Amino acid sequence: MKKILLFISITFLFSLCCFSQNKDTIVAGKCYNYSSSSDSLITFGNYIENKKSGDWLYLYPNGVIRKKGKFKNNKETGLWEYYTDKGVLHTKGNFKRGKMVGKWYGILGGHVDKYRNGKKISHTDY
Repeated sequence: MKKILLFISITFLFSLCCFSQNKDTIVAGKCYNYSSSSDSLITFGNYIENKKSGDWLYLYPNGVIRKKGKFKNNKETGLWEYYTDKGVLHTKGNFKRGKMVGKWYGILGGHVDKYRNGKKISHTDY
């Protein structure tokens, strides 16, 4: 009987975590989102109190990293990096409270854009 109760408790706790793209099921814990067309992992991260938090990783259906960065209170924060479907870094920059800030480097495009409070204030080709 104890094993059955333990199994039911564990199953309930996992059901509180995000395992699909159904936002109604997200409460807290690790989130694994899978592509409905290929069953491949496309998003991995954490929720705390129904908000994205900590490191998040987004993948292309072929398993290559699409973008990665951190969330705090459901908003992007810190360094974010964006990659091509071949795994080549093409853009990187910082967020603060969900808004682009500072220098954003377009590595493949050979430019630097500067943002303040989410708005582009300059563009420089190099």
